[in-house]
Amino acid sequence: MSTITPHAIAAHRTAVCDWARANGLDPDVIPEYTSIVLEDGEQGIIRYRAFVLDAHGRKQQDPVAPHQVLTEERTAPCVVPPPAEAVSA
Repeated sequence: MSTITPHAIAAHRTAVCDWARANGLDPDVIPEYTSIVLEDGEQGIIRYRAFVLDAHGRKQQDPVAPHQVLTEERTAPCVVPPPAEAVSA
């Protein structure tokens, strides 16, 4: 298992966003303050959190924590390897 930390996302934002898009993910819905986890190697599964959007594409407020944006865990297949500089073991 490998991780792309919030620090690495910030430090390598362009490369991480390009990689996310290449894997069919929308980097605009992935919070910068959460990690992205790669399971089963670089060609395995991407596990990440994403903002929950309403029908108009707006971020929803978390009903449990009213001052936070609602997120959910998602997975996607990793078809393009992540940028090496952004990944930590």
